[in-house]
Amino acid sequence: MYRLLIIISILFLLSLKGFAQTDSIFAMNSFGEFSDASSISSSRGEFIFVSDIGKNQIFKFDVNCNLLQTYGGTGLGKYELNQPVSIDASNGFDIFISDQLNNRIIRLDYKLNLISIFEFNIYNIQAENSNKIFNPASLTTISTGNLFVLCDAGNYRSVRIKDFNDIDLFFGQYFDNIGDPVKIVKGISLDIWILDKSSNQLMNFNNLGIFVKKVKLSESLSPISIAYIDKNLAVIAKGILYFYDIETSKYSRAYYFPEIEKIKDISFLDDKTLFVLSKNRVFILKLN
Repeated sequence: MYRLLIIISILFLLSLKGFAQTDSIFAMNSFGEFSDASSISSSRGEFIFVSDIGKNQIFKFDVNCNLLQTYGGTGLGKYELNQPVSIDASNGFDIFISDQLNNRIIRLDYKLNLISIFEFNIYNIQAENSNKIFNPASLTTISTGNLFVLCDAGNYRSVRIKDFNDIDLFFGQYFDNIGDPVKIVKGISLDIWILDKSSNQLMNFNNLGIFVKKVKLSESLSPISIAYIDKNLAVIAKGILYFYDIETSKYSRAYYFPEIEKIKDISFLDDKTLFVLSKNRVFILKLN
């Protein structure tokens, strides 16, 4: 029954104009011993960072799967974490962590040294009720240095933090655009994409928070996470990885892969190397 569902989903994608199927994917290795991993991000083509909400720690690995460093531990302190649900290391210099239950964003350098903390609780003291920020979730940076965060902010679901200093933009109203956002990633240039699970859609906004377009996903696939790679959005579901070409606005390719239990997130080291994060391990998949 499960395989039949996957086949039906693939046929749906194939029915879309311009789609070309590819099924060559290889499981290379796996690593890590996590308690409840939630997010993964690669940096500089040489480091992999994983956030673990079970241990409230950040783990840094090299490309040979060797553990290099850790950061955090359970607590409220300056160097502690409480549900680090999302991590972004994509700019190659900084590591941004959504420390959800401490209601803050942590900024580290790539050696896991603390740079600064953006405290939403401090911001909330003077903010209007409709603009108060709670429960920061997925986050991403774009080339301008602005940080975009999915969160609960009154009627809005997303905010922009400028220069890691001030919130200067609210967008993605709950009733109009975004219902249940689970991950945000940067796009080709100065734009962002959000996976919204409630509507099974990819939502595109420019860097001013203005809605651009939406892409409907196959309901039978139940997408889990997304990643940006080489002008494509990669969407992972149970047993299948497929790509949406941003420039042509078409599905371009799809891959079957061995079933991995409890998939949480994905990240690319390069255009051929995919990391699939499960609850307890990272799986390395090679694409042709």
